[in-house]
Amino acid sequence: MPDFRTRDFPLAAFLITLGFPLKETKSVGTSLLFCFPPPAVDAAPRYIQGERVSARAYYSAIKDLKTVIHNSREARIQETNDRQNF
Repeated sequence: MPDFRTRDFPLAAFLITLGFPLKETKSVGTSLLFCFPPPAVDAAPRYIQGERVSARAYYSAIKDLKTVIHNSREARIQETNDRQNF
């Protein structure tokens, strides 16, 4: 079964709050694709249905994802600069 992938930032934070590990991120144009283990596909509808989670845990997941996004952008900028210097 393939990983569950989403570009939806709040959904990704929700899944992390539920305990699903973020396996990896992939750059897709100017956005990131968040990749989770396959069972996360069954939890995603719970986000749409408005399931409540701990506000503190959700906020923490948002902060962690912002760090991931920031680090990914820096890595892409560095990669671009490295290619231009060759």
